[in-house]
Amino acid sequence: MRLTYILAVMLALSFAAFAQTVGQVTGVVTDPSGSIVVGATVTITNSQTNATRTTTTNNAGDYAFPALQPGVYNVKAEMQGFEGEVRKGVELHVEQIARIDFHLKIGAVAQTVEVAGGAPLLTTESTTVGTVIDNDRIVGLPLNGRSFTQLIALTPNVSYNSVASGGQASARQGGDRSTQEIFVAGARREYTNFTLDGVENTDPGFNTYALLPSIDALQEFKVQTGVYPAEFGHLQIQVNVSTLSGTNQFHGALFDFVRNNAFDALPYGFTSVVPVSAPFKWNQYGYTLAGPVRIPKLFNGKDRLFFMSNYEGFRLPRHHRSDDRPAVPRQYDSREPSGHDRQRVPAVLSRTQHPERTEQRPVQQLPRKGQHHGKQMADNRARGRCAKREIKLVCSF
Repeated sequence: MRLTYILAVMLALSFAAFAQTVGQVTGVVTDPSGSIVVGATVTITNSQTNATRTTTTNNAGDYAFPALQPGVYNVKAEMQGFEGEVRKGVELHVEQIARIDFHLKIGAVAQTVEVAGGAPLLTTESTTVGTVIDNDRIVGLPLNGRSFTQLIALTPNVSYNSVASGGQASARQGGDRSTQEIFVAGARREYTNFTLDGVENTDPGFNTYALLPSIDALQEFKVQTGVYPAEFGHLQIQVNVSTLSGTNQFHGALFDFVRNNAFDALPYGFTSVVPVSAPFKWNQYGYTLAGPVRIPKLFNGKDRLFFMSNYEGFRLPRHHRSDDRPAVPRQYDSREPSGHDRQRVPAVLSRTQHPERTEQRPVQQLPRKGQHHGKQMADNRARGRCAKREIKLVCSF
C-alpha cells in the first residue's frame, strides 16, 4: 500500500512538471465516401516504451490523445466492417499538436493497411511559431563549453553574441550565462524565458537560465517566438527544454573532454621567454544511463517503469603565472566615465630585476564594498569544481 501511494505521488508530480513539454495527436476518421466514422477505435503506442492508450471517435468522427511525451509513436484506427489502418513512425516533438487523419477502406477487420514514411506533419492545429532543435543536433554539433544555449542560434531570426563581461550578473551568477547575448525576433536578451521539463528555469534577477543541464541528458528543446499558449506566461520568447526518458532498452554513454599539456600545442611566445608548457587545463566528464527499472527476482519495470540518470563534472583549475608582459603606464582608469567626472589614478614606482631601471604601473581601483566577495564566489563557481546531477523516473500504465 505504501509503495502504491509513493508511485501515485510520483506520477502526479510528473504530470504537473511535464505540462509544458507534452504534445498531442488528433485527427478525424472517415470512410471511402468521406463520411465520418463514429465509434472507431484509435490506439496509439510509444514504440520505445510500448505505452499504449486507446480512445474512440466522437459524434464528429474526431479523436484526440493529449499529454503525450515527445517521441516516436504508432497510431492505429479500426472499425467493424473496415480494414484497419496503421501510421508508423509518427514523430512527436515538444509542444506539438500533430494531426493524423485516417481514411478507412471497406474490408475485414483482420486486414490492416500500414502507412509509413508519409508526408511531414504540418502544424495545422496550433498557431504557435517556433523551431525544434532535436537530439541529433544537440549531441552531434560541436559546442565549446557544452552549453545547449549556443544552439539557439540555429533558430531563424536570432542574433547570438558573447561578451567579455556581463556586469553585475557576472559577479553574482558566475559562469557564462551572464556573458551570452541572445536576441530572438528583435526582442531584448532579458525577454527570454527558460523552462526545463515544464518547470520554471529562469533567474528572476537577470532573466537568464538558472540551471544548465548536460547536453547528453537533453532530448530536444523548442524556441517559441510567438502565439504560444497562455500556460507560458509573461516573457516574449520561450525556450522549452525536454530531458531524456528511459526506454525498454538500456542506453548509456561515458564522456571526457580534456585539454591539457599532453593534447594542446604550446602557446605562441610573445616575449624572449619561450613557454615550455601550456598552462590551460579543461576537463568535462560524466555519464548518462537510461533504461527500465529492474530489481532481480523482485521487480521488472519493462513497459512500466523507467529511469534516466546523468552526471557531469567540470574542472577548470586556477593557474597563477608570472606577468611577463611589459607594463604600460596609464594616467586614467579606462573604466571611469570621460570628462571632468573621470578620476585620476595615482601611479607608484616598482623595482624590476634591474635596480637602475624604474617603470610605472597603475594602481588598480579597489572594489566597492561587497563586490570583491561576490566576484570571488562567482570565480569559484566558474573556475573551480562544479557538477550537475539529474535522476528522472517515468511511469507508464
